Amino acid sequence: MTEVTPQGTNVGSEGIQGAPQSGTPTFTSGHESVTMTISESNPAKLVDPTTNQPIEGTEIDAKKMQLEKKLVSILLNQQQVK
Repeated sequence: MTEVTPQGTNVGSEGIQGAPQSGTPTFTSGHESVTMTISESNPAKLVDPTTNQPIEGTEIDAKKMQLEKKLVSILLNQQQVK
């Protein structure tokens, strides 16, 4: 067997954090003999960068926001230890 890796095209938009993003990324199977259909009943899933696991949601916090949340959590934990 030969491994097939799906390919995606990045689509970006700029604006303030939390604003709706525009653009729709497209995906292909990575090989013409492998079918891959992304649809409402078979959606692509986002991957949580903190766990590397697919999620059911349609939103992921911005990376900076995740770092800020971790820092706040660490600071709160340190205060509870004192």
